[in-house]
Amino acid sequence: MNLAKNPTHNQLRSLLYVLDHNQATHVLYVKKNGDVCIVPLEENESPISLFEKNKDEIQFQIESFAIGTDWVGQRAAYDYEWVEQLLNQIQFLWDKKAKGKIVD
Repeated sequence: MNLAKNPTHNQLRSLLYVLDHNQATHVLYVKKNGDVCIVPLEENESPISLFEKNKDEIQFQIESFAIGTDWVGQRAAYDYEWVEQLLNQIQFLWDKKAKGKIVD
């Protein structure tokens, strides 16, 4: 899914669907080219350390989804309000040319 290429709700749903909310805390970031990434944090990794490690390729990082909270995974993918809200948020930030770590 790329924010520079008219992303759809279904693309975001697909990203969310394949993730396991019980696996780890997940972080959403957008690369400088517009690609949206949602990745699980590794053991002993924090959202800040993930950002610092990848800051050369990250345009902005907005969310940390705590383990076990259903913000990623199948339930999240089928929560149409959640998908709408999340897509609107990241598209707004992309259009505004936001940079850095925005929200945690």
